[in-house]
Amino acid sequence: MIARLLSTLGLATVRNELAARARRARRQAILIAFAILFLLIAIGYGLATLTAWLAGLLGPIAAYGIIAGVFAFLALIVMLISAAGSGRERPAPPRPRPEPAAAEADDNVLGSLAAIVIAGYMLGRYFTRRR
Repeated sequence: MIARLLSTLGLATVRNELAARARRARRQAILIAFAILFLLIAIGYGLATLTAWLAGLLGPIAAYGIIAGVFAFLALIVMLISAAGSGRERPAPPRPRPEPAAAEADDNVLGSLAAIVIAGYMLGRYFTRRR
């Protein structure tokens, strides 16, 4: 009785701790999503300001062209970094596994079958015994 109570209390404590961690992780994820949203809005306004400033200096067509060129250059850099980094992560070729002899394979199957039969017998006795 006491062991069952302690077991239940232990499981409840673990369950409550996991629920609290899940709530904290969810809250953190929502706050990070809002921070990213506000950062993207700030970057958009910054680009609009830069474009308006360049348009005042050079004209609107040149300003848009410069902004587009900068983003194309940044995209090229990201693609080059991606291409350079992908070559390093080649998986090792799989090693061939030695084939077990026929007798060993039969022994493995019989051993597994015996373990399953014993486990089934023990579980059947456990669940059918009177309490």
